[in-house]
Amino acid sequence: MSYQVLARKWRPQHFAQLVGQEHVKNALGNALNNNRLHHAYLFTGTRGVGKTTIARIFAKSLNCEQGITATPCGQCSACLEIDAGNFVDLMEIDAASRTKVEDTRDLLDNVQYAPSHGRFKVYLIDEVHMLSKHSFNALLKTLEEPPPHVKFLLATTDPQKLPITVLSRCLQFNLLALSPLQIEQHLAYVLGEEAIPFEQAALAMLARAAKGSLRDSLSLTDQAIAQSNANITLDTVRTMLGFLDQSWAQLLLQAILAQDAQQLQLQLAALVQQQNHFSQVLDDMLSLLHLTALSQFSLSAAAFSPQQEFVQQLADTLAPAQVQLYYQLLISGKKELPFAPDPLTGLEMALLRAMAFQPETQDRMQTPAKHTRVGPVHVSPTNTSPTVTPSSVLPGASRPEQMEPPVEFAAQAEVAPAKSDITEPDVGVKPADDAMKVQAAAEQEGADQQVAEPVSGIDPVTARIMARRGVQVTPAPLTKKPERQQAPLTVKAPITSAEAVSDSTSTRGNSKGYDNDNTALQTQQTAQIVASQSARHAARQAAPQAAVDSTVLNPSNDDYDDADDTDIAQLDAAATDALWQQYEQDMQQAVSATPPTPEPVLAQFDGSINDQNFSIRFAAQVDAWAARVETLDTGGLSRLFLLNSAMQLNGAILDLTVAQSQQHLDSAGFRGKLQQVLELSFNQALTINVSYQLDVPNSPLSIQQKIVQERMVYVSRLLEQDENVLQLQQMFDAQLLAETIVVN
Repeated sequence: MSYQVLARKWRPQHFAQLVGQEHVKNALGNALNNNRLHHAYLFTGTRGVGKTTIARIFAKSLNCEQGITATPCGQCSACLEIDAGNFVDLMEIDAASRTKVEDTRDLLDNVQYAPSHGRFKVYLIDEVHMLSKHSFNALLKTLEEPPPHVKFLLATTDPQKLPITVLSRCLQFNLLALSPLQIEQHLAYVLGEEAIPFEQAALAMLARAAKGSLRDSLSLTDQAIAQSNANITLDTVRTMLGFLDQSWAQLLLQAILAQDAQQLQLQLAALVQQQNHFSQVLDDMLSLLHLTALSQFSLSAAAFSPQQEFVQQLADTLAPAQVQLYYQLLISGKKELPFAPDPLTGLEMALLRAMAFQPETQDRMQTPAKHTRVGPVHVSPTNTSPTVTPSSVLPGASRPEQMEPPVEFAAQAEVAPAKSDITEPDVGVKPADDAMKVQAAAEQEGADQQVAEPVSGIDPVTARIMARRGVQVTPAPLTKKPERQQAPLTVKAPITSAEAVSDSTSTRGNSKGYDNDNTALQTQQTAQIVASQSARHAARQAAPQAAVDSTVLNPSNDDYDDADDTDIAQLDAAATDALWQQYEQDMQQAVSATPPTPEPVLAQFDGSINDQNFSIRFAAQVDAWAARVETLDTGGLSRLFLLNSAMQLNGAILDLTVAQSQQHLDSAGFRGKLQQVLELSFNQALTINVSYQLDVPNSPLSIQQKIVQERMVYVSRLLEQDENVLQLQQMFDAQLLAETIVVN
């Protein structure tokens, strides 16, 4: 006797031997036991999941000599003949080879005759989707009302190609693809019965290669038996299938994660010498990343991989964003393999891309302060100035401050110490030029200090700004800020404190160059600043003489000293605030002086369209609320909410009646947004009351729908009365299709 392949030798002979498909076995078993049999069954599913096998078992259950049962005996003549494939009343038809309508007619000519041997005449049509359209049409009537002794069993892998008229006449059962575990267990049972040694890992690889098809797995097992000389091992199966050892994927991933380009190149060179299935390399790496992502949400997911420890290690060390990024990059590289000059180049570029891109984490985004210049450069002087005690501060000063010399003259103070000289700025030089000089001198003087010791903090103002943006920083000690020089300084004779205050006041008035038309608010702000600066000068005059000798004071630059970290008393900031307030007052006066926009002229619309008002196309032309909604600065769901509402304004109370279909949008935040938009539109404070009802006929949307409907009715009536249309209808028996009318 010739050798019989495993797929045929181990074909199930009754429902109990089927692998999987429990839902189909239960449904057919209950129908057979209760004798509730349909006349047509359709079995769908991928290849090798048991469609034809179930149909044969079902035919055997119908014609078993022991009676209609879900457990045929397998010993009677009907069961044996069906197993052998020569049962006269079971007609297996290959629809792929008999697609013509003539073949279907010849088949149906014998339907009327009673079965010759069995209880039912069973027509098993495999790959039924291959029949032609005319064949389906010829089959429809018989399929719907066959004789009582006829049963149709249809099988297909592509039910989408079947006409809906055929699907509606059949009971459809969708067979599922088998899991790798089910296939692996069945292969172990078959090889155990065949007394063929095997490795469990080899069966797992065969089950994975079968992709849900039990017949494919048995065919691959036949091939593995022949190739391994009846000793199935993992290496033999891997070589036969062209699979790679997953250790290659592990080594490549390790090189990518370690950012080791040299190791990655070595592993690729070794891989090229052994394999050329580069797409499989990416598949193995994607599988590892997939299990890693699952393991981050379920700890038991790593058990599905042979490299369980490596997958668990990746899940513990990588962030979820990194796993998703690597997966996306590698799967994009796999898509681009066909477009690469050669597969190896595509693989290399995919791996290099995965190495080049990394998700930015919070730790990487927060760089150390010593590498980033966050604010102005602060250079500590050689001789620190003594702080002013509270007792020495005049009532005009808010708190004591630490004295610090200007950055530009720190070197001059060290070379030739002398008494502090008071200088006047030159109005003709821009402050920006001096700021650049200050920064250059600061970098030159304090480079050694910045490199030698890390920056412990930044100025309080910058710290507050960065804190609002979510960056945690340590503010520097509260010291006087470096004074910004406004012009190159010329040395003059020393002057008294009173002269310094007077000179400071005059310099501020000249250097800023503000117009004489500034408001009284600006004058008051400037007077307060002058008083504050005078108090500071008096406090500094009370300090020890050593502080005066080590610093060069510039009264015009005291404008930029801070009273504290919450009140920035700078002249330019105060003047800017004053100008901004004046601008706001001018804008308010301009708005109040502007005449109100006239209400739009609304057309008359009584609910019907005629030749007088055919120009009405939109609800905004006839309804004031609809016109106002069109002008509102809102969109999306808010606009839809208002279009489904009707408005009633009584003083400061606005009542909105909204369609009940929009009630799901209502919330506290949503109402706040609506109130802000409506108050801006009505230019007054409003109290908004919202009520809901099933239908709102006065809403802009309802009015718009009414306008569209009436325009269509009017145009249809005109066409029905048109002479040319009537003539065409009389001469050619034409019909006017209302659904094809488009109103411009």
